[in-house]
Amino acid sequence: MRSIAHHTLAFGLVVSVGASMMLYGPLHATPSETASRQDRRRDGTTTPQVSEFALRGLALYAPLPVIPAQVKLRGALDVAVCSLRVDGNGQVDQLEVLEAPNSDVAAILRRCVAGWRFRPASVGAVSGKLTFYFSVVGGKVVVEAPVAPGPAPGAAPDVNGRGRLLKPATDTRIVSESELASLGAGAVVDVRDRHGFARRSRAKTVNIPIDELPVRAHRELAARQPVVIDCSFTEQTLCMSAASILKYVGIQQVFVLSER
Repeated sequence: MRSIAHHTLAFGLVVSVGASMMLYGPLHATPSETASRQDRRRDGTTTPQVSEFALRGLALYAPLPVIPAQVKLRGALDVAVCSLRVDGNGQVDQLEVLEAPNSDVAAILRRCVAGWRFRPASVGAVSGKLTFYFSVVGGKVVVEAPVAPGPAPGAAPDVNGRGRLLKPATDTRIVSESELASLGAGAVVDVRDRHGFARRSRAKTVNIPIDELPVRAHRELAARQPVVIDCSFTEQTLCMSAASILKYVGIQQVFVLSER
């Protein structure tokens, strides 16, 4: 298994969709992630993982879930994330709800997405993630799909023939525990996968896995407030890569918390 330092943060995987190409979305593999650039199946074959916006671009039938008003949400804005595999015929053949406000929302989301239909990709079966936002407006639960953010003014990722690449933001300031309170941070974010976060994490830390940051960060984190990436339990290269993503989508003040 390669160390995290040997991985490149790809801010876009080129996926052929008919005559067009989708380039948006990071695919940063970490040693503990079960799905990175490819999902390995029991039979030893692999399935290319595409970005969320590439996956949604393939959708032919994709109704949003309908959440009854009596279903309780956690806050003013809730999020759910699912992972899925789309077979060569454009049907969902594997589906898992990774995060949801509660079991009722998870069950509704699972039934809804299982019925989605996709245009078959030229590479055959593909896998990816889908994000959904929930809010209550006028007593009704409103469900929204994420909107792709544009790059922040001045953001200039490296470009090569395969897509847009971001290097780890090595110029990001590293802060210690003693400096944290003085920053007045809007959020402290842990970018590890959900399993690592569940095993050990800081109190009052938000978990957004690094491969979900381009989709979720601009919606869930305040662009004008400092955001701290907690690097207490992971490699610094991963945190610097996450800082690159946050700066690219418009988070203006990004710091990395590390005592190393």
